[in-house]
Amino acid sequence: MTTKQRFAIMQKYKKQWLEQRPDLKNTSGIYCLVREENGFKFCYIGQSVKVVDRLCSHMLGYQHIDISLKKRGLYSESNPEGWRIDQIVYCPQEKLDAGEQYFIRLYADKGYQIRYNKEAGGRTDKVGFEKEQTNGYYKGLKQGENKALKQVGVYFDKYLDYVIKEPTNKVKQRKYEEFKDLLKGGCADDTGTEGA
Repeated sequence: MTTKQRFAIMQKYKKQWLEQRPDLKNTSGIYCLVREENGFKFCYIGQSVKVVDRLCSHMLGYQHIDISLKKRGLYSESNPEGWRIDQIVYCPQEKLDAGEQYFIRLYADKGYQIRYNKEAGGRTDKVGFEKEQTNGYYKGLKQGENKALKQVGVYFDKYLDYVIKEPTNKVKQRKYEEFKDLLKGGCADDTGTEGA
Protein backbone atom coordinates (compact mmCIF):
# COMPACT_ATOMS: atom_id res chain seq x y z
CA MET A 1 0.00 0.00 0.00
CA THR A 2 1.40 3.38 -0.98
CA THR A 3 1.37 6.40 1.31
CA LYS A 4 -1.25 8.01 -0.92
CA GLN A 5 -3.52 4.94 -0.70
CA ARG A 6 -3.09 4.78 3.07
CA PHE A 7 -3.99 8.47 3.39
CA ALA A 8 -7.15 7.98 1.30
CA ILE A 9 -8.23 5.01 3.42
CA MET A 10 -7.53 6.91 6.64
CA GLN A 11 -9.70 9.79 5.39
CA LYS A 12 -12.55 7.38 4.68
CA TYR A 13 -12.36 5.96 8.22
CA LYS A 14 -12.01 9.44 9.72
CA LYS A 15 -15.29 10.40 8.06
CA GLN A 16 -17.00 7.29 9.50
CA TRP A 17 -15.75 7.98 13.04
CA LEU A 18 -16.80 11.63 12.78
CA GLU A 19 -20.28 10.60 11.60
CA GLN A 20 -20.58 8.59 14.80
CA ARG A 21 -19.09 11.31 17.02
CA PRO A 22 -18.92 14.76 15.38
CA ASP A 23 -17.29 16.18 18.53
CA LEU A 24 -14.10 14.09 18.08
CA LYS A 25 -10.84 15.97 18.43
CA ASN A 26 -7.46 14.83 17.25
CA THR A 27 -5.81 15.56 20.59
CA SER A 28 -4.48 13.57 23.52
CA GLY A 29 -7.02 11.41 25.34
CA ILE A 30 -8.59 8.12 26.37
CA TYR A 31 -11.28 6.50 24.23
CA CYS A 32 -13.72 3.78 25.28
CA LEU A 33 -15.16 1.59 22.53
CA VAL A 34 -18.10 -0.70 23.32
CA ARG A 35 -20.39 -3.14 21.59
CA GLU A 36 -23.08 -5.60 22.61
CA GLU A 37 -23.94 -8.97 21.15
CA ASN A 38 -26.43 -11.57 22.44
CA GLY A 39 -26.56 -9.88 25.82
CA PHE A 40 -22.77 -9.76 26.25
CA LYS A 41 -21.03 -6.39 26.60
CA PHE A 42 -17.53 -5.95 25.15
CA CYS A 43 -15.17 -3.05 25.62
CA TYR A 44 -11.81 -1.74 24.51
CA ILE A 45 -10.05 1.13 26.25
CA GLY A 46 -7.32 2.93 24.31
CA GLN A 47 -5.14 5.98 24.63
CA SER A 48 -3.46 8.21 22.10
CA VAL A 49 -1.81 11.56 21.69
CA LYS A 50 -3.99 11.92 18.54
CA VAL A 51 -7.28 10.15 19.19
CA VAL A 52 -8.81 10.45 15.71
CA ASP A 53 -5.65 9.23 13.98
CA ARG A 54 -5.45 6.28 16.37
CA LEU A 55 -9.09 5.30 15.82
CA CYS A 56 -8.52 5.35 12.07
CA SER A 57 -5.31 3.31 12.34
CA HIS A 58 -7.25 0.59 14.19
CA MET A 59 -9.10 0.00 10.94
CA LEU A 60 -5.83 -0.80 9.17
CA GLY A 61 -4.03 -2.76 11.91
CA TYR A 62 -3.83 -6.40 12.93
CA GLN A 63 -4.19 -6.29 16.72
CA HIS A 64 -7.10 -8.10 18.35
CA ILE A 65 -9.26 -4.96 18.50
CA ASP A 66 -8.31 -3.97 14.94
CA ILE A 67 -9.52 -7.31 13.58
CA SER A 68 -12.78 -7.06 15.54
CA LEU A 69 -13.40 -3.51 14.29
CA LYS A 70 -12.89 -4.64 10.69
CA LYS A 71 -15.07 -7.72 11.15
CA ARG A 72 -17.95 -6.11 13.05
CA GLY A 73 -17.76 -2.57 11.73
CA LEU A 74 -19.00 0.56 13.42
CA TYR A 75 -22.34 0.84 15.17
CA SER A 76 -25.33 2.07 13.18
CA GLU A 77 -29.05 1.38 13.09
CA SER A 78 -28.41 -1.25 10.45
CA ASN A 79 -25.43 -2.67 12.42
CA PRO A 80 -26.49 -2.68 16.11
CA GLU A 81 -23.68 -5.10 17.08
CA GLY A 82 -20.96 -2.81 15.73
CA TRP A 83 -18.44 -0.85 17.77
CA ARG A 84 -19.27 2.64 19.00
CA ILE A 85 -17.47 5.27 21.01
CA ASP A 86 -19.03 5.24 24.45
CA GLN A 87 -16.80 7.84 26.04
CA ILE A 88 -13.83 10.07 25.27
CA VAL A 89 -11.84 11.93 27.87
CA TYR A 90 -9.27 14.42 26.63
CA CYS A 91 -6.30 14.80 28.96
CA PRO A 92 -2.61 15.73 28.89
CA GLN A 93 -0.20 13.09 27.63
CA GLU A 94 1.31 12.54 31.09
CA LYS A 95 -2.11 11.42 32.41
CA LEU A 96 -2.85 8.88 29.66
CA ASP A 97 -1.49 5.79 31.45
CA ALA A 98 -3.35 6.43 34.70
CA GLY A 99 -6.51 7.35 32.78
CA GLU A 100 -6.41 4.18 30.70
CA GLN A 101 -5.96 2.04 33.82
CA TYR A 102 -8.85 3.84 35.52
CA PHE A 103 -11.27 3.29 32.62
CA ILE A 104 -10.30 -0.38 32.21
CA ARG A 105 -11.23 -0.99 35.83
CA LEU A 106 -14.36 1.17 35.56
CA TYR A 107 -15.73 -0.71 32.54
CA ALA A 108 -14.79 -4.10 34.04
CA ASP A 109 -16.78 -3.15 37.14
CA LYS A 110 -19.73 -2.23 34.89
CA GLY A 111 -19.76 -5.81 33.58
CA TYR A 112 -17.96 -5.32 30.27
CA GLN A 113 -15.61 -8.00 29.01
CA ILE A 114 -12.23 -6.34 28.54
CA ARG A 115 -10.89 -9.11 26.32
CA TYR A 116 -9.49 -6.78 23.66
CA ASN A 117 -7.07 -5.04 26.04
CA LYS A 118 -4.03 -7.31 26.27
CA GLU A 119 -2.46 -5.22 29.02
CA ALA A 120 -3.86 -3.65 32.15
CA GLY A 121 -3.52 -0.19 30.67
CA GLY A 122 -0.69 2.26 30.59
CA ARG A 123 2.78 1.66 29.31
CA THR A 124 4.79 1.46 32.52
CA ASP A 125 3.33 0.62 35.93
CA LYS A 126 0.69 -2.11 36.03
CA VAL A 127 -0.32 -1.25 39.62
CA GLY A 128 -1.64 -4.57 40.90
CA PHE A 129 -3.60 -5.44 37.78
CA GLU A 130 -2.05 -8.63 36.47
CA LYS A 131 -2.11 -9.51 32.80
CA GLU A 132 -3.65 -12.87 33.71
CA GLN A 133 -6.88 -11.07 34.57
CA THR A 134 -7.37 -9.78 31.03
CA ASN A 135 -6.58 -12.96 29.14
CA GLY A 136 -10.10 -13.49 27.98
CA TYR A 137 -13.43 -15.08 28.38
CA TYR A 138 -12.40 -18.75 28.60
CA LYS A 139 -9.76 -18.13 31.25
CA GLY A 140 -12.42 -16.30 33.29
CA LEU A 141 -14.79 -19.24 32.88
CA LYS A 142 -12.07 -21.60 34.10
CA GLN A 143 -11.37 -19.42 37.13
CA GLY A 144 -15.08 -19.32 37.94
CA GLU A 145 -15.38 -23.10 37.58
CA ASN A 146 -12.43 -23.67 39.93
CA LYS A 147 -13.89 -21.25 42.48
CA ALA A 148 -17.27 -23.02 42.35
CA LEU A 149 -15.65 -26.45 42.77
CA LYS A 150 -13.74 -25.24 45.82
CA GLN A 151 -16.96 -23.88 47.34
CA VAL A 152 -18.80 -27.17 46.73
CA GLY A 153 -15.84 -28.95 48.36
CA VAL A 154 -16.29 -26.77 51.45
CA TYR A 155 -19.99 -27.73 51.59
CA PHE A 156 -19.11 -31.42 51.49
CA ASP A 157 -16.37 -31.02 54.10
CA LYS A 158 -18.64 -29.15 56.53
CA TYR A 159 -22.23 -30.18 55.86
CA LEU A 160 -22.68 -33.06 53.41
CA ASP A 161 -21.55 -36.70 52.95
CA TYR A 162 -20.35 -38.51 49.87
CA VAL A 163 -22.51 -41.58 49.15
CA ILE A 164 -22.10 -44.27 46.49
CA LYS A 165 -25.33 -45.65 45.06
CA GLU A 166 -25.95 -49.31 45.73
CA PRO A 167 -24.89 -51.77 44.53
CA THR A 168 -21.25 -50.65 44.66
CA ASN A 169 -18.63 -51.72 42.15
CA LYS A 170 -15.12 -50.73 41.07
CA VAL A 171 -16.31 -48.11 38.57
CA LYS A 172 -18.53 -46.41 41.15
CA GLN A 173 -15.70 -46.51 43.68
CA ARG A 174 -13.28 -44.95 41.14
CA LYS A 175 -15.81 -42.21 40.26
CA TYR A 176 -16.32 -41.57 43.97
CA GLU A 177 -12.56 -41.03 44.43
CA GLU A 178 -12.39 -38.81 41.29
CA PHE A 179 -15.24 -36.69 42.65
CA LYS A 180 -13.48 -36.21 45.99
CA ASP A 181 -10.25 -35.25 44.19
CA LEU A 182 -12.15 -32.84 41.95
CA LEU A 183 -13.62 -31.02 44.92
CA LYS A 184 -10.25 -30.85 46.67
CA GLY A 185 -8.66 -28.95 43.79
CA GLY A 186 -7.55 -31.77 41.54
CA CYS A 187 -9.89 -30.50 38.82
CA ALA A 188 -9.28 -30.51 35.08
CA ASP A 189 -6.57 -28.22 33.79
CA ASP A 190 -6.71 -26.10 30.63
CA THR A 191 -5.87 -29.07 28.40
CA GLY A 192 -8.93 -30.99 29.58
CA THR A 193 -6.96 -33.67 31.43
CA GLU A 194 -7.62 -34.39 35.04
CA GLY A 195 -5.20 -33.39 37.74
CA ALA A 196 -3.71 -35.97 40.07
